[in-house]
Amino acid sequence: MYITDDGATRLHIRIATVGRMTVPLCIGQTVANGVSIYWGDGSAAETLVGTGNVNTSHTYVEPGDYVISLMPEDGCTLSFGANSSSYCVMGSTENSSKVYCNMLQDVSIGKNVKSIDGYAFNYCYSLASVTIPDGVTSISNNIFQYCYSLASITIPDGVTSIGAHTFSYCYSISSIAIPSVVVFIGVYTFNYCYSLASITIPDGVKSIGTYTFNYCYSLASITIPDGV
Repeated sequence: MYITDDGATRLHIRIATVGRMTVPLCIGQTVANGVSIYWGDGSAAETLVGTGNVNTSHTYVEPGDYVISLMPEDGCTLSFGANSSSYCVMGSTENSSKVYCNMLQDVSIGKNVKSIDGYAFNYCYSLASVTIPDGVTSISNNIFQYCYSLASITIPDGVTSIGAHTFSYCYSISSIAIPSVVVFIGVYTFNYCYSLASITIPDGVKSIGTYTFNYCYSLASITIPDGV
């Protein structure tokens, strides 16, 4: 399973217009000043006081592609998602702020991330790929909802449940492998996954929520294990 070479989590963003140069960022940390934020434009690293969900922003000089690197120190757990539909990793998801959610292009999650909380990448329309390492054991509700461009994702072998609405409106996902230890798939998990053509449900799954494959127009066949 891929992990970034230095352990940093990397968020690739694209700023398309001069009018949107101040980019928000919402993360979680268990230790104050425990995560160093490198904004990818040569500016000095930043840390944030407080624990739990912490927010900041950075003003770039010109449009372009940048990679935000997040490096947690030993003993600090880095997390994403505030379990609120009002916020994703790129800040507010209100209509006036969705342009910032749309800046996120791809994500490589590094060390000290144990879980991805609800709504972490909600409304990130341009997010095309996500790499999640083995250390992540929990994928909560609505994480990738409305990620229209998400075409590639690997779910780690340690994940035992996939929350409700996790991949709702992920129009571009064509296939997905569910780890063998998963026992629960939540309601509406693959709702409106128009391109989903192939999925394997492992034998360990005991429960599949209502509307899980709602509007999966391309799904031609599926095998449900005897234990469900």
